Amino acid sequence: MALSSSGSLSMSQIQSEWGGSNPIGLNEYYLGSLSNATNQSSVAVTPSISSSSSSVYTPGTKLIGAYTTYYYTAGFRNSNLSTSSNFPALGSSSQGVSRTINADSSGNAGTIPSSGAISFNHFRGTAKGTTSTFTVYGWVTEQYSGGLTGGFSPGFLYLYLGGHWGGASEGGPSGGAWTGTPFNYFTTNAVGNNVQIPATTWYAGTNTVNGANGNQWTKTHKTYPNIGSVTEFTWALTGSNAFGGFSGTVTMTFTY
Repeated sequence: MALSSSGSLSMSQIQSEWGGSNPIGLNEYYLGSLSNATNQSSVAVTPSISSSSSSVYTPGTKLIGAYTTYYYTAGFRNSNLSTSSNFPALGSSSQGVSRTINADSSGNAGTIPSSGAISFNHFRGTAKGTTSTFTVYGWVTEQYSGGLTGGFSPGFLYLYLGGHWGGASEGGPSGGAWTGTPFNYFTTNAVGNNVQIPATTWYAGTNTVNGANGNQWTKTHKTYPNIGSVTEFTWALTGSNAFGGFSGTVTMTFTY
């Protein structure tokens, strides 16, 4: 609850709003010492990533010759999302993304200072922010080649967020607006050693083709064992080769 902008104000009220320890002193409430004092417009996280490839041989029949299908996947994927041995769990099992919202560090006397003179009037009308969090269960590519056609499919990039966000089924092959997403877009740095995914921006709003982002595709509500409600965001990939050689981490920067 925000501190009143008028009337009496005590040190204990400031402590109740902004935290701190006893004995209470204003010198512990400089802006740089306060948690959740500044709203965040973007947050970066660094989950671990890896890659995998496999193949499945299909014997021939009287009508169709034998063929082999090759599967490629890279990024990170929670084990509960893995529905095939060709697309196994990879890297981190999950990644929390937290940001500060609803903070107000501007009081009657201006913004709470980082040093120098500080007074009660700097705190009148201020409010400690709250933390908004969602969980990422996967950021992963799925591609394949060979099969009956013998060609290569650029495939898709999947983002899995805990919870059901917006409409249950939105978008499609021609793209389309997604509603209720907890981010406007996120970026990833270039990753991969064999065939690299370039630095890319993945949009939840109006899409712009760039990097490995070939098109905004679908947003779908799903439910999985152990992790429950999940929203699957899908983008069509660009490129003519399978992404691979992933190791270390990827930097995902979510912008709100």
